[in-house]
Amino acid sequence: VDTYMCKLGGVGRIALTSFLLIASCSSQSQTVVTDSSTITTTTLSLEKVFKNSCIAPDFNDCNLYGRDFSGAFLWQAQMTYTDMRGANLSGAFLRQANFEGALLNYANFSKAIMPEVWMQDVQAPFANFSGVEFSISNLSNANFAGADFTGATGTANFTESSLVNATFIDANLDGSYFTNADLRGADFLRAKLTNVDLTGADLTDADLTDADLTDAILTRTILTNATLKGTKMPSGWTAP
Repeated sequence: VDTYMCKLGGVGRIALTSFLLIASCSSQSQTVVTDSSTITTTTLSLEKVFKNSCIAPDFNDCNLYGRDFSGAFLWQAQMTYTDMRGANLSGAFLRQANFEGALLNYANFSKAIMPEVWMQDVQAPFANFSGVEFSISNLSNANFAGADFTGATGTANFTESSLVNATFIDANLDGSYFTNADLRGADFLRAKLTNVDLTGADLTDADLTDADLTDAILTRTILTNATLKGTKMPSGWTAP
């Protein structure tokens, strides 16, 4: 049986000040171990438990398909190779969370706080990252085809990721990396892409209408049939 361990603060429905939680990924029953006693509860679902403060929970290899973790505090969560397809993490605090290799198809991360998140090698087609706050976040070598990054902010590394038909409308990704990324058909309407590295990126058929690419790096960038109406290009840039 898959298990995870998690330190929780004594807030919300849990009255204990500090304890260790051990539970099955699929079970609705939890065993709480304190310094002096063991308490078993069957009344709280996993979702309700993790609405409380949770530091470094271990969800590695778990099946969390469709689970609701909206608004959860999951600092340094370990979710490598976890099945979170369709899961709801909207508004969650995910600082330094590790999703490497996870299945995140159609997952909802809208307005989540995601600084220093590790999402290398994830499968996240059509996931919702609208309004997310990134900072030095690693989303490289991953599949974000059709994903929605509308209004996302911060610095992220999308090196060699697939972002075909992804949406970045009104996103502010100053200083981010899209090196060798597949951005065919992506929508960057009004996006702020200042200082981004687009070396080797494929922006064929992308929409960059009114986007700001001031000081962006466009070495070997493919812009075939890209829409550049009102686009602010780097100083000295000329169409190839």
